[in-house]
Amino acid sequence: MGRGHLRLTGLPPLASRGGDGARVTTAAKCIGQPLDAPIEQRIPEAPCFAVIFTSRLAGEHPDYAEAAARMEVLVREMPGYLGHCSARDDGGLGITVSYWSSLDAVAAFRGNIEHLAAQRAGRERYYSEYDLRVARVERKAHFSAPEDLKAPLH
Repeated sequence: MGRGHLRLTGLPPLASRGGDGARVTTAAKCIGQPLDAPIEQRIPEAPCFAVIFTSRLAGEHPDYAEAAARMEVLVREMPGYLGHCSARDDGGLGITVSYWSSLDAVAAFRGNIEHLAAQRAGRERYYSEYDLRVARVERKAHFSAPEDLKAPLH
């Protein structure tokens, strides 16, 4: 994959053509709804809070996938959690956007003892860098092309 293209992880690849005509392969993972569900069903209604976590992996770590899978289980158990979408490219650049009902819910997950241990492991082993932002989602808009103009998912 070329620089600037993210591959969403967790589900089978989708094929499309980039702006230069090159074939771009991506896959998607949005927790809570299947990939073929309309986008408006995969992203929570506003208002809510979004935690945007952008990271770059620091090499290969065999235990990273297991740790990430455990965090997916843990986050689903948290009060106020609404869902999330994740993407990671072949170079290790990734982004996860999680959605929450309140800032208190965000703070509760941030302070969860198991999540604190995962944060420490991320800083010490998994990530060469990361950036985290919390934003209030004030509005949500959606567009959907007519069926005959939509690209196939496979």
